[in-house]
Amino acid sequence: MAAFIHRSTPLAALLLTGMLVLPGCGAHLRGLVQVEPPPPVGAPTVRLRVPDGHTWRLRLTEEAWPLRSLDGCTVQVEGRRWLRSFVVASWQVLDAGDGSAPFVGEVHRIGVNLMIEDRNSGMALILDEQGAENLSALEGHVVMVRGYIVGPQALRVVGYRVLAE
Repeated sequence: MAAFIHRSTPLAALLLTGMLVLPGCGAHLRGLVQVEPPPPVGAPTVRLRVPDGHTWRLRLTEEAWPLRSLDGCTVQVEGRRWLRSFVVASWQVLDAGDGSAPFVGEVHRIGVNLMIEDRNSGMALILDEQGAENLSALEGHVVMVRGYIVGPQALRVVGYRVLAE
């Protein structure tokens, strides 16, 4: 028995060291965003409920801060697991909460056109006249736009939500 314990000790030490040193492996999750109200001091808690019913607390990097504004939306996040939470490195919105696939990006102007570069597809989309009028004050902000394509790179805006200011 003593020989067995002696031989397995290096293996146990190696496994324990690996668990302490390796904080998490790269992974992706898909689920529904749930945002809890912020405490008196600090940011709101963002959780992701995955299809199996498990809920992950999301730890947001600066790039992932817009997730705080996506309550009720279905997203896919990539990052790494850390204890009972998930550190988000990148993300994309799959469902705007109403069944539609939204367009997400920063509003910017090129010439006379107001545009967003959709982070899901990487495509630059020109906002229609009505949408450009409504979103012109949000230049430089990240928004989620619900709408549909009406021509080559032309987006008819049905609704929008500001994600980051």
